[in-house]
Amino acid sequence: MIVEARTPLKTRIISSLAEINAKKATNTWQEQTHWIKITIPEANQSDLYFYMGCNNCGRKAFAEKGDTYTCSHCKDNKAIAIPRVTFTFTAVDTTGTKKFTIFTKQVETLFGLTSSELHSLATSDDASKLDEKLNHIRSIEVFIEVGPSVALNSSRLLSWVIRNISLE
Repeated sequence: MIVEARTPLKTRIISSLAEINAKKATNTWQEQTHWIKITIPEANQSDLYFYMGCNNCGRKAFAEKGDTYTCSHCKDNKAIAIPRVTFTFTAVDTTGTKKFTIFTKQVETLFGLTSSELHSLATSDDASKLDEKLNHIRSIEVFIEVGPSVALNSSRLLSWVIRNISLE
């Protein structure tokens, strides 16, 4: 209901991936969100993408870590290049699967590490610590809050993005 989107319920109501996959642009509104309990059984190091990004908008920076530069996207002339990370994975529940990509803050929540720490683990000679983290992620249930991407308003195309991630 529209009332629920404008004044969200305090309790988390769990939907399924099948319900999300069945939605159409004609019966979905921009403010709508759904919580889904998922697993990520095939989390792999190759699904992590590390880059330097703008400390303001997050877009890729063609600068070294810590360098100050003018961001070509947000035009901040005092932007600082900081480590960023994305993680692309297939979410699984008892009803289906769906592919998602999460960005730095959500990746940090999921892994319990900063993007700098993750990058250090990924580039170290001892990959066992990152493997331990990935094994842990493969073994837990995760709550994701999904909502329509901005394409729903601009072109009536329905794709889902993760708005929030919770480990409890």
